[in-house]
Amino acid sequence: MGVPVRYKKDWLCEQVRTCLMTYQADVARVWSPKTPVLHIEKEVMDWRFNWFQSRDLRVEVMGDPVWYCEILFSGPTIPTKETVDGQWRGGMHEFSMALFLQYKERMSTDLFEDMTDEQSHNRQGLMLYLRNQGIQRIFFPDPNTQDEDMTFGDVLMSIRVTGDEEVYLDQRSIVNFENEEFGGNITNDPNESNRAHLLTFRVDITDAV
Repeated sequence: MGVPVRYKKDWLCEQVRTCLMTYQADVARVWSPKTPVLHIEKEVMDWRFNWFQSRDLRVEVMGDPVWYCEILFSGPTIPTKETVDGQWRGGMHEFSMALFLQYKERMSTDLFEDMTDEQSHNRQGLMLYLRNQGIQRIFFPDPNTQDEDMTFGDVLMSIRVTGDEEVYLDQRSIVNFENEEFGGNITNDPNESNRAHLLTFRVDITDAV
């Protein structure tokens, strides 16, 4: 059975959290004595258009230090298998991903590279981790019943690497935040970085039907 997009997105969030939390101790080591918290956002809200200007808002939404992943359904839904009556049993859904990690001179670059592309005996960076999941089963409420019955569907995840548009290819960069506040206090702490590493890419999750 085809898995609805909202449950694919929830499942993708779980995979991202599982992978990135293996780096929590490393983030803590770089940003000691602060306690790093991974923030994952699944919706575009009003704050998104102000986060680069407001440090208070960044701390609230993206953490302190900034350790943040955004997972947004970017569509469209592409049917992959139809039944005889023209209904689709499965499809491919595309998600836009953005991973931020606060920058710290001579300390955060190696960590961010590991977090995205490491391949060692005990962990994998996010790009490799997502690619290597293989076929996985997602359980979700059965839409054909009014009870709390559960059903399931199998999915296969891939990193989008095709297309001429640059937005479909993984991009790494350093972004600059403005150190301004909307009614708050501007920090003068030299240890408070207003820069962050950024990785953007697209993930396709296809029903294996």
